[in-house]
Amino acid sequence: KATDTTSNQSSAVTKTAEAATRPLVINEIAWAGTSASRSEDEWIELHNPTGKSITLTNWVLRSSTNNSPYITLSGTLPSGGYFVLERTNNDTISDRIADKIYTGSLVNTGEQLELSHASTTIDQSPTVGTCSGWCYGSDSSYTTMERYLASDSGTTTANWGSFTGVPANGKNADNAAISGTPGKRNGINHNISNTTLTANTIVKRSRSPYIVSGDFIVPSGITLTVEPGVVIKFNTASAVFTVNGSLMAGGTGGEKIVFTSLNDDDCGISGGCGDTNATTTQPAAGDWAAIKITSGAASSTINHAIIRYGGVEDAGALYQADLRIENASTTVKNSTVEKSKTYGILIKNASSGTIENNTLRENNRNISGQTQGIGLVLSASSPTISNNTFSQNTKGLVMDSASAPTVSGNTFSQNTVSAIEVSNSYPVFSGNTASNNGNNGVIIQNSFTRDHALSVDLPYVFGGQSTVQSDVTLTIPASTVVKFSGTAAELKVLGRFVASGTASGKVVFTSIKDDSFGGDTNGDGLSSSAAAGDWMRISFLQNQATSTLTHSTVRYGGERPTVNDPFEGALRIKDASIEIRNSTIEHNDTVGIWMRHSTSTLIADSIIQEHRDSTSETFYGLFLTASSTPTIGNTTFRLNESHIFYDSTSTTTDSGGNVFE
Repeated sequence: KATDTTSNQSSAVTKTAEAATRPLVINEIAWAGTSASRSEDEWIELHNPTGKSITLTNWVLRSSTNNSPYITLSGTLPSGGYFVLERTNNDTISDRIADKIYTGSLVNTGEQLELSHASTTIDQSPTVGTCSGWCYGSDSSYTTMERYLASDSGTTTANWGSFTGVPANGKNADNAAISGTPGKRNGINHNISNTTLTANTIVKRSRSPYIVSGDFIVPSGITLTVEPGVVIKFNTASAVFTVNGSLMAGGTGGEKIVFTSLNDDDCGISGGCGDTNATTTQPAAGDWAAIKITSGAASSTINHAIIRYGGVEDAGALYQADLRIENASTTVKNSTVEKSKTYGILIKNASSGTIENNTLRENNRNISGQTQGIGLVLSASSPTISNNTFSQNTKGLVMDSASAPTVSGNTFSQNTVSAIEVSNSYPVFSGNTASNNGNNGVIIQNSFTRDHALSVDLPYVFGGQSTVQSDVTLTIPASTVVKFSGTAAELKVLGRFVASGTASGKVVFTSIKDDSFGGDTNGDGLSSSAAAGDWMRISFLQNQATSTLTHSTVRYGGERPTVNDPFEGALRIKDASIEIRNSTIEHNDTVGIWMRHSTSTLIADSIIQEHRDSTSETFYGLFLTASSTPTIGNTTFRLNESHIFYDSTSTTTDSGGNVFE
């Protein structure tokens, strides 16, 4: 405020002023020249990091070691601009006009440069004694000495480094690439940090894009926070983002955080993210390794992010995903994970975590010779997986090694091999949809070693051999559709099997080619139709506990393992007894139900029908051997070539109401 001669005061007005302690800095030093034949072609770069233009009158750049060179500056340097000084002539950098030509050489044994204004020192490079010469750069590879941050002291060794090879650089007098960045942002300024992180760190959008060339590590106990709109690019197939602490990458709907290849100018965002390396090279799956989150002591969150073109296929299997989560609890939400060479997301040994509202697509899509492109892989992990879209992967979701995730509300489409595959795992499914996949069901290859109930959701597909182990109960709830794929498909029951259908919600066991239940599960339209013997059987093999089939349908099974084996039915009951109630056994090859030494099986209120063909071989609804003595009541045998076969040791107990048609 102002006060006049009679002490009257004006209203107070607040102003904000910016004070720059280093309004101009020494930014890059090509002390070794540009090549072996151009060692005299030295150049120096200054940088204005402020928001204002700077008039260079009264500014001097000199060697404080021997006062040569001594350069009086002139002109104006705009906000954020670079000022390049070339020694002797303008040919040092052939594709750029020098801002200043100077004389005087830089000695290779080291000097300290000093930048001053009106005799006041503003900035300096490290002293010769700090590094016994120039701290960085090389007179063999002719890399420059680059500054990391203009805001940090120029005398601090940790604020400098050697040119790393990226991003794009200029041309020397021979039109060869310069190992530096004249007139451009320094390569090391693209680093997230120039030293090992020792404190919680924020990755600022103002310095984006960032470049990762090797293994960038977030140490244990450290949190790395990434601001919305940040782009992080990876330069090599060995470039990896390792999180031993915590990663908090929180973008927004309008400002995504991007992790991608250095060659990616598009980044999957509106308007693209720019040509960081100034080449026409296109990005490709496997351009970089992975984001690898490994901390069991801290949780991480990735929200509104795009992760693409990673998933290198390494011999040690250390990466193999755009995003690898191991022994860590991580939340991934509202993000796109795509174009990996192997997996989109791989989760190992994680008992919790959330994968929600993401798009996992085009992982290993159409790459010749590759078959393992999977949207999401779980190994011994049990996250919550909800409302995601899995599309155009080789496989959508794969789980193994006793994973027990909750999988709900997800959409699977155009995955070339399958929507979901389960191996020795115990997921809970609800509300998922699948269409136009190579297989639209849940493919199961399981040895059930603990009690488990299948979920009413997509059809289940058993291929090959699966087993319900001793002392284990497998429950099939009402309205569940179970399909079998292939003539060797068999489910062996050593424990207890409970198919709990209802009158309005039957449990169905049928061929994968049977579109009348569960839709077109094998995704071939009308190209195939179900037939007797499409799959082998369900085998009940010991009397540990009574298995039951209630309101169930069993159809199109009964294939034998080899032509020399006997037909043993779609339901094989050997040294065991089960209960079959209100069920239909139909259209199976040769035998519907086969029994050997089954002494107390009950068949009630059921239908056994349509076991027949046009060959001379006899088909049977029920086949009894080796002292099998089932009780049968209120059951209809219809249109079988022979309703029941008895050997000399077997018989049935008729409890009444049976019909033979």
